[in-house]
Amino acid sequence: MGTNPHIALLHHNEVPAGLLDEFCIRVKVDNLKFERVSQPDPGPQMGIEWLAFPAIAVLLLKSYFDSFMKEAGKDHYQLLKRALIAFWGKLFSKDQRFRVAIVTSSGVKKLKYSVLFAIYAAIDDGKMVKLLIPEEFSEEEYSASIEAFLDFVESYHSGKPRNELALDLNPAKGIGNIILVAYDEESKSLLNVDIRPRSDV
Repeated sequence: MGTNPHIALLHHNEVPAGLLDEFCIRVKVDNLKFERVSQPDPGPQMGIEWLAFPAIAVLLLKSYFDSFMKEAGKDHYQLLKRALIAFWGKLFSKDQRFRVAIVTSSGVKKLKYSVLFAIYAAIDDGKMVKLLIPEEFSEEEYSASIEAFLDFVESYHSGKPRNELALDLNPAKGIGNIILVAYDEESKSLLNVDIRPRSDV
């Protein structure tokens, strides 16, 4: 990436360009440092798929909150929210045209969370919060998860007391600088995702 972008869209070069063009058009405005980076498919990866970089990733970097939003106000935040919500029809609906799967020795693995798309938002100390999106989310559930995630990130960067944010941003589960969260439909809120294997499985 270039020098200090506000928002970055990273994707494998196998992803059809037209799938992403609308998002780029929706979010680009004057003074926004937006970068779109096509990368080679990394090929087979070992490890936990939730930590793997997805085929399409939107990165909200600290400069977006520290400088751009202070100048542009929240109008662009609403544009960003609508652009992210619009992704559902292309990436998660039954009509989606591009799919990503994980293949094991026993066949295609059924995934809980998407390896096609995720959103990352930078916080302090070089950490990033990654929103995992369940494969089976409806459009309403997906929209609610985007709303909750963006509201959380905006609250974090606006200086809201950390004990009111309802997420553990220093989890003891040991996953480096990536904090995994997902939207819980029952509680209507974001929850930390535990990547440790369950003892009862």
